[in-house]
Amino acid sequence: MIIAVGGFEALWFGVVTDTGLAAVDPTVTGWLVAHRSAGLVTAARVISDVGAPAVTVTAAVMVLVWSGWKRLWRSCALTAAGLGSLIAVDVTMKSLVARPRPPLGWHAVLVPGWSFPSGHALLSLGVVLLLVWTARRHGLVLSGVRGYALGVLVACVVIAVGASRLVLGVHYPSDVLAGWALAVFVVGVGELLEAVASGPGHTGTTDGEPLTSGRQVDAPRAPRRADGGSPG
Repeated sequence: MIIAVGGFEALWFGVVTDTGLAAVDPTVTGWLVAHRSAGLVTAARVISDVGAPAVTVTAAVMVLVWSGWKRLWRSCALTAAGLGSLIAVDVTMKSLVARPRPPLGWHAVLVPGWSFPSGHALLSLGVVLLLVWTARRHGLVLSGVRGYALGVLVACVVIAVGASRLVLGVHYPSDVLAGWALAVFVVGVGELLEAVASGPGHTGTTDGEPLTSGRQVDAPRAPRRADGGSPG
């Protein structure tokens, strides 16, 4: 989380002062625009649509509905707070920095608003981290090869969403990196606050009751001897 904060501050400072990565942003995006093919643009549009804020926010809302259906009110509240924070940070930082997007002639899709940070990058990674946070809380994280494979797949999708915004010519590299950094920071703060509020004895697996059952399971009883007494 500290690395995410430091990275974002460095990117923000570079945008404001036109130094660091921000100084070469136009060169990188311009090169991609000049060398992109029609097929690459089509693929970038599809990937960008998959990671669009409307899609990722809908996914988070589905988790909210699931949490409410399971009566996991704590998870419901935390997911809602996390999603609201991600959206608020995106809107606030865009207005605060007010960085223009790349030249209109580079755009392969029509997009309104400011450029920094990338909402696609922020919300795609942010919602993924929210889902992982919820899954961990309820012991639903896959382990072993399946968990590793799923993690690699999701990471590739998140990276592809960010890269698609560069190929489409609507963002600079620092916009995408800033979105990812903010996502890590916002969700990290949420996890930290939950841990502090729950205390040192919190296991972080459920909302205080088993996820798969609403009743407690009795411990197995020791078998009785033939004479009616207890063994041993």
